Amino acid sequence: MILFVGSTAVKAQDDLTLNPNNRAYYSRYYDAAPRFPDIYIGGIFQYLSDHIQYPDDMHGSVSGQINIHAIVDTTGAITDPLVVRSVSPKVDRAVLDVLSKTPKSQPAMYKGHKVPVFLAIVMNISVDADAKTIKAERDAQAQIKEMQWAKKAFDVKPGFTADHNNLYKYVADSIKYPVGVRTDVDGVVQLHFIVDTLGKLKNITILKTLSKEADQALIDALSEAPNFTPARLGIKKVAVGFTFSMGITINTATKTIIAKQLSPPQPNVNATVNATTRTTIADNSLTDANQIFTAVEVNPGYPGGESAFAKYLQDSIRYPAYAKKNKVQGKVYVQFVVETDGSLSDIKVMRTPSADLGDEAARVMKDCNKWTPGYQNGKPVRVQFVIPINFSL
Repeated sequence: MILFVGSTAVKAQDDLTLNPNNRAYYSRYYDAAPRFPDIYIGGIFQYLSDHIQYPDDMHGSVSGQINIHAIVDTTGAITDPLVVRSVSPKVDRAVLDVLSKTPKSQPAMYKGHKVPVFLAIVMNISVDADAKTIKAERDAQAQIKEMQWAKKAFDVKPGFTADHNNLYKYVADSIKYPVGVRTDVDGVVQLHFIVDTLGKLKNITILKTLSKEADQALIDALSEAPNFTPARLGIKKVAVGFTFSMGITINTATKTIIAKQLSPPQPNVNATVNATTRTTIADNSLTDANQIFTAVEVNPGYPGGESAFAKYLQDSIRYPAYAKKNKVQGKVYVQFVVETDGSLSDIKVMRTPSADLGDEAARVMKDCNKWTPGYQNGKPVRVQFVIPINFSL
């Protein structure tokens, strides 16, 4: 069944997360969650899995996780879908096409009124180009986490203050041709960053790499961006994290670089950052011991700082023999949670050039000393990190 977290009644507060003039307006509170047709035999996830079609113009096999944020409006229709984690543009379009045809649900109810609510759709996708098949399976744990983040939303979103509030246009206009690039590049860079309580972009982390030069060009452009106006929850400023993707094309013959917003749509930063992005709340009344943060007032850290952590990796990593023999190298992206006692848990390899490099990266993180924990409101909290570990011969 589809799980809408916190479906029981809660104390009366402002009923609505955002101004109703905003497309991403939804209620944080409801007494009855939306009920999709046949919800108890799979509901919307089974419908998507049964109806998704193999893209006719697909070339090559691909697998990954798609994460879509949407709104279930007061008619029960799914509206305003935004792809916040992409598998590939062609696969994304196939999923969005089925989603647009999904039967309406019974809408959510709060205090006797129909209300729009947030919906996260997280599915693991596998495309087999030889068999011309596409499989989609719900990732229940990841979907529940997305729903939990949405329940702890913010009232006023961060706003980009330059160039008509469009961060994508700013990056497209500002990105610079990277020095030292030797080959043409055409693809997608996906990263995550935090807009802190001062409106500054922090902790820019690559989630989907394209090339060292393309990644760095995008990071440099974002690093030089003007401050946002910070997000607010009530009268408090809060830090907000979200995923940002752009298509990057580098032409070495003309020495040009082009950055453009992707289609299907990524998190919309036209006027403000999308309301359904991951958030961190500076309010003890909305937190619990098991909450996992993606941004905090005081970040966790390895004892001795970044240089000490780099030395630990250098001393501990044993380059796998097969990868070394076949000259396999590149970055492994490892996700983990720093617990309140500084120990590392839930260590996962998110992206790797090869399985053996991924296994080695996971091993050194599992053997890692305890970190100093992150703090929010003066208390240690659980914090999720994604870090790149570079394997180079």
